[in-house]
Amino acid sequence: MEKPIFSGEIRSNIVSKETINSLEAQGFIDGYQRSKSGLAEFIEAGIQKRNIVERIEQKIYADAYLRGYLQFEIDLGEYIGMNQSEMYLQTIGFEDGCLTAKAGLNEFPELGMNELDLAELRQQLIYIDAYQQGYDRWLFTNSCIPAPYN
Repeated sequence: MEKPIFSGEIRSNIVSKETINSLEAQGFIDGYQRSKSGLAEFIEAGIQKRNIVERIEQKIYADAYLRGYLQFEIDLGEYIGMNQSEMYLQTIGFEDGCLTAKAGLNEFPELGMNELDLAELRQQLIYIDAYQQGYDRWLFTNSCIPAPYN
């Protein structure tokens, strides 16, 4: 009787561990960022952007993309407990990121963080996350209106 072969075993025999790790990391981040931007999933765009041509590599990327996309929805619960000043900080970060992308500049949230004198890690993370959402929002939609409001 032959030993059954599982998809994970097939992947590791065909695709190098380094490639698998890279595709999983890229896919997860792309899916997470896409979900944060308030846009519907669009795996094909990431596959084309990264020029992933091998079918098995596309499946590895797509699996990770969907995990990332769903993970943001899970993480969204963290924002429910934000106080008023943190929500204001989130608004500023989103606007800074969106306007930076609109101006055609590279991502660089440290400038805004320094300007706002953000010393606490939680504040920095809220600002960076909102900045990234704003930056991505402009790149994907050419709009600085947050997803729930358009």
